[in-house]
Amino acid sequence: MKRTETIVWWRQRLLSLFGALALSSSLAAPTAPALPLHRGAQDHGAELQHVVASPAAFDARHLEEGLRNTRAVGVFTKLSLAGEAKRIHAALLDYHAGTGGATLEQLRERYDLLINEIMLLIQDKDTDLSAELAAAREPLWAALSDAESIKAL
Repeated sequence: MKRTETIVWWRQRLLSLFGALALSSSLAAPTAPALPLHRGAQDHGAELQHVVASPAAFDARHLEEGLRNTRAVGVFTKLSLAGEAKRIHAALLDYHAGTGGATLEQLRERYDLLINEIMLLIQDKDTDLSAELAAAREPLWAALSDAESIKAL
């Protein structure tokens, strides 16, 4: 696969996950408590920094572009993460259609593991993107777990 095709494919996978929020402006995201983000890159002994999820500050397109363009993660890792994102998205579609074998709690666990893995990979090298992803975690899950929002993808 050529580099251009890889970038296009990666972008489509991320859009499928993050597009639900951009398409559904009527989605009411739950308020989330402060989320632990990362230990400071220079001061590893510092307390965990916190980011409060703010639905108003969330920009799905900007987040998708940041994940696609970050140099904190290599191309093959991005492809692997995109594949897992695609599998989670398909499982959620199956769940909402009533044909999936997984429960919403199991899908939430897979989603959390994926987000945690991405945050672990980027937390020290791209702190701004890590903060954006932490803030988007709950609004994104709200869109994916809602049967009407996910159909818009």
